Amino acid sequence: MKFSFSHLKEFLDTSANVHEIAEALTNCGLETESVYDPAETLGMYKTVLIESAEKHPAADRLQVCKVKTETEALQIVCGAANARVGLKTCLALPGFYVPGLGVTLKKGEIRGVESQGMLCSLDELGLPKNGNDPDGIAELPADTPIGARVIDVLGFNDPVIEISVTPDKAYALGVSGIARDLAAAGYGIFKPPVIPAIVGAGASSVRVRSETEACPYFVGVTVRGVKNGAAPEYIRKRLNAAGMKSISALVDITNYISLTYNRPLHVFDADKIAGDLVVRHGKAPKTRVITAEAYAALQSPGARAEEFSELFETLDGSFVDPGAEIIVIADDRGVVSQAGVSGGRASGCTESTINVFLESAYFTPEAIAHSGRGTGLLSEARRRFERGVDPEFTLAGAKIAAQMIVDFCGGEISEFVVSGSAPNIRKAVTLPEKLTLEITGCDIPFAEQKNILQKLGFEPKETPEGSACLSPAFRHDISRPEDLVEEIIRIYGVNKIPSSPFPSKPPVKLSPERLRIRALRESAATEAGADECVTYRFIRAEEARRFRDPQAEEITLANPISSEADTLRPSLLPGLLAAMKRNKSRNFNDLSLFEVGRVFHGRDENSQHLHAAIARCGVTCERHWAEKPRPFDAYDAKADALALLSAIKAPVSGLTLSTEAPASYYHPGRSATLKLGKTEYARFGEIHPEIVKFYDLQRPVIACEILTDRIPFTKAKKSTTRPEFSANPLPDIKRDFSFILKKETPAEEICIAIRKNLKQNVRNISIFDVFSGKGLAEDQKSVAISVWFIQDKSTYTDAEIESLSAQVIESAAKQTGALLRDGSAQS
Repeated sequence: MKFSFSHLKEFLDTSANVHEIAEALTNCGLETESVYDPAETLGMYKTVLIESAEKHPAADRLQVCKVKTETEALQIVCGAANARVGLKTCLALPGFYVPGLGVTLKKGEIRGVESQGMLCSLDELGLPKNGNDPDGIAELPADTPIGARVIDVLGFNDPVIEISVTPDKAYALGVSGIARDLAAAGYGIFKPPVIPAIVGAGASSVRVRSETEACPYFVGVTVRGVKNGAAPEYIRKRLNAAGMKSISALVDITNYISLTYNRPLHVFDADKIAGDLVVRHGKAPKTRVITAEAYAALQSPGARAEEFSELFETLDGSFVDPGAEIIVIADDRGVVSQAGVSGGRASGCTESTINVFLESAYFTPEAIAHSGRGTGLLSEARRRFERGVDPEFTLAGAKIAAQMIVDFCGGEISEFVVSGSAPNIRKAVTLPEKLTLEITGCDIPFAEQKNILQKLGFEPKETPEGSACLSPAFRHDISRPEDLVEEIIRIYGVNKIPSSPFPSKPPVKLSPERLRIRALRESAATEAGADECVTYRFIRAEEARRFRDPQAEEITLANPISSEADTLRPSLLPGLLAAMKRNKSRNFNDLSLFEVGRVFHGRDENSQHLHAAIARCGVTCERHWAEKPRPFDAYDAKADALALLSAIKAPVSGLTLSTEAPASYYHPGRSATLKLGKTEYARFGEIHPEIVKFYDLQRPVIACEILTDRIPFTKAKKSTTRPEFSANPLPDIKRDFSFILKKETPAEEICIAIRKNLKQNVRNISIFDVFSGKGLAEDQKSVAISVWFIQDKSTYTDAEIESLSAQVIESAAKQTGALLRDGSAQS
């Protein structure tokens, strides 16, 4: 939000300078972004009189001028065609910075003649030119005093302030609202708007009605016999200072009211309106916006005809066919405006406009925000309406604008036409006397708190609960006592809040889920050596379908931020694979990435699940003389899964392995799941080649997923101290066994069976060889394992070892049908 200092002082009687006001705005919560004071860069430029101008002896297009300053006469070499005797113009002396040229002036010679300065044009000063200003050096009025500041003579001495306006401070998009805040903070006296008393003459040629709840209040008035032209200079300058382009008096007046009072308006050429105006929703099946070039192409001979419901051209040259989510204003012929966003070119005012219809309406913020997103059109009106304007100022804004039109363009005002009434959005909020002290630490007298609120437009109100305040209609953001405290402290001064150390508190106790997330992230980063990713929860529908379980629901967004993010993710892998694709395009081919986050299998809260995933592609290490790189495989994915499960204290030793493809996006022959009973804890393996091709990765990718929500939390230990360390003085006894079993039987099942039956006697089991081929039937394989027996209290006897070995053989045979190969048990 940009505005000029003189504009602000129209509503604020203050003696503070622009820099004091800028600091006060920041203290009030309206952060000052920048201050441009022309006096700081152009204040040293003074007016001079050219007393003589003679041809340069060595250049046909140069003149040697004698100029009179307020203290002396100087010689200036000038190349401007309009330099002449008697002209009052602008002088730059050596050492001056010339903004338009971006240089600091130096004293020197031009073609052998000394020049003691430079006569400047408006362009060289960085100042805008009027249409009548000639090319060449600046021509100042003949009665201009010599030595006067150029910015004072030209009227460009008005500082410009730019502030950052947060969405909850919509009133600050009007200069009068900013002035009210400053007055409440003690920087002057607020001068409220003056509403003219207008008695309309005759009925309006256009009447209005609203057919939608999005527009509960619509005010209009006809002004007959106007003469459109240029707006007064002060209005043009204030609009330019705010970054708004001056167009014509009628349009500039509406923009000026919007800038001044946060009250958007619109003027129609009344003679271009057929019948009455109606506020309603668009009729097209789907909103479409096309450019002027695309529309012109549709009109060319041989172009494919397009079906449009009620296409209209906006003021910026776009063509809109509005659907049901778009709020429009229409006459008997069709749409003439996208309500609260953009007017229509066909009904706009021009230099030939004679009769105008002025619109001042209140649209609900939600409706304009939705409508604006529907077409993507941006405007100052939309910016204000979707944040919330004052519904009670609707008629007042129309009166001020109508009077300005008559003052500057002439004409006669009709009676006002009204549809609906201003909605009551004021809220009565109770303010506990000690709440401000509790929240801010500032002990502000309660009477002073109420006085601050009254200066901000709040009205005192007594309720059974105690003292309350009725919020003003221009404050949509006030709803609770804490909002009142915010208003009080920002006006009182945020800089007055006492500094004090935070009270020492015991460390925050993390929830079991947060501790689990921390453990997963630490394990993936340190043990697995993967890099963490944080990807969007929204992905393309095409990606979601490839990773969605058949029984899960596809959750699409009604209003996505883009077509690339229109569906909630059913898995973490799409984000990780997309990250791999981006890295691959930058020549990073060996990747290990992980993420811990939520996935979505339904619309209710219970269908949101916490997952952890690691994905890898490429080789296990860089090329090195001491180690040969190898591609990642499904066994690496299994190791990752077991490491993550161990990190969250899942019962890893009790898990069973299922070689069935756990999901459609895994390779059916190179993937598996880890289960406890029938509950799936993790899935791992190589990603399906079709998925790899879809992401254009060109190399196999392995991954694991931990279904964290299915794993119960371990009970917290009562004692936080470590148990006493006790080393076993007796060595373990190792025995090797070789079994013959069916090829389709997982070798892991032998280990699971032994652990289950001898868990008190066995410390570790490992598979060290798998063989099939010569000497075995086609449907058989040989699996060799090592078993470590624990010697706890005493050394095993030979008979005890034989007994334990027999139990190992019996467990394997009973669970898997494995047969011991002859002579395979070895020490």
